[in-house]
Amino acid sequence: MVRQCKFRRKRILSSRKATQKSDSHAGSKRSGKLLDADVKVNYSDKQWQVISKGAKKASETYDTKEEAIERAKYIAQNKETSLEIYKENGDLQETRDFSK
Repeated sequence: MVRQCKFRRKRILSSRKATQKSDSHAGSKRSGKLLDADVKVNYSDKQWQVISKGAKKASETYDTKEEAIERAKYIAQNKETSLEIYKENGDLQETRDFSK
């Protein structure tokens, strides 16, 4: 029965429509600002974080930099913003622009 729940959940999650920048966002004033915020990948607490500039906490964390970059790239493309990739020591490594 546990397997069915896991499978069912995956199917439900995969059938959701991807959030778009043009979607309406009711709620806090910050939510609108974060839609236009650049996305960063940085290293903190032994994990790679995907975080929007101005956000209080990371949206997601990953064990590898490559996984974090893939997710951040998807988010930045969707938001039509820039992606900043930092080295483990905190230095800026690369910036990618996805604005149109």
